[in-house]
This record gives sequence, C-alpha cells and structure tokens, in this order.
Amino acid sequence: SAQSDPLLQAAVELAQSGRQDSALAVVRRLLAALPPTDSVYPEALYTAGILARDVQAGATNLQRVVVEYGWSPWADDALLWLTQLHFAQGDDAATVQSAERLRRDYPDSPLKARADFPAARAYFNLRDEAHGCALIREALDGAGEDVEFRNQVSFYAARCVPASSVAAP
Repeated sequence: SAQSDPLLQAAVELAQSGRQDSALAVVRRLLAALPPTDSVYPEALYTAGILARDVQAGATNLQRVVVEYGWSPWADDALLWLTQLHFAQGDDAATVQSAERLRRDYPDSPLKARADFPAARAYFNLRDEAHGCALIREALDGAGEDVEFRNQVSFYAARCVPASSVAAP
C-alpha cells in the first residue's frame, strides 16, 4: 500500500532510488518525534518494517503494528508482509499463522487473497492438501482482474481435485 504521510512517502521514494540509509533515517526521526498515540505512528512502524535492512527488525516492526495497532488500516498490510516474509524464509508454520490471522481478524481485507496464496503453498509443504486447496480456491476467487496473480495461483490449483470430480463410494 502507498503511504499516506508525506514524510513516509519521501522515505519510500528514497529507498526506491537506492538511498536505503537515508530512508531509514527519515523513518527513525519520525518515530522518535511522534507519540505512540499519534495516528501516523503505526504507518511509520509499518514503513520501518518494509524498509528494514535486517529481517528480524522488519518482522518486529510489522508485528508491533499487528499487536499494538490492530485497529490501524496498516495492520492487514503488516500481516500480508509477515506472511510473505515467513514464506520467503521457509517458515511454513509462521506463514500459515500470519495468513490465518489476517483471514480471522480482517475477513473483508482486499489483501486476503494475496496472503492466501503463500499460505496455501505453505500448507502444501506441510502436507495439508485440504487446507492448501481451500486457500488456492479463495486466492483464485480474490484474484480479480490481476491476470499475472491468477496465473500464478492457477499453476498450483492444478494439484487440487475439484470436489465434483471425486467419485462417490
């Protein structure tokens, strides 16, 4: 998601132009200046999480958004990032846990399908085809007009047998 605070937008632009240290400095200064009760604080934590050089620091900031600012519009974004981060690290259990929390706590989130996909793949890695296939179907349903995402999910959908094609006993 795009940052709404101008300083945070500038930090992201700095990072995108290769000036990671400057971007992180902007975010750190903002976090130091804001009281934790300020509505921009969770957005700044989220931005610190996605810009972090260190995986653990990034995960910690994202987790803080989820735990301390669950009411924030950044909480579902943080859970999506955590889901993707855990999947990239090969932590299937944490991938599933983050995605399931997003599904449970933010059932109407437009990001749910994006979290369903790595969670489905993690379920497949955990040998839980039933949960994996259920999430693949939901990811396909939530893909909308994103053809590239739909194609990625469809590749994995091929391993799921439609319920209608299972022979009755």
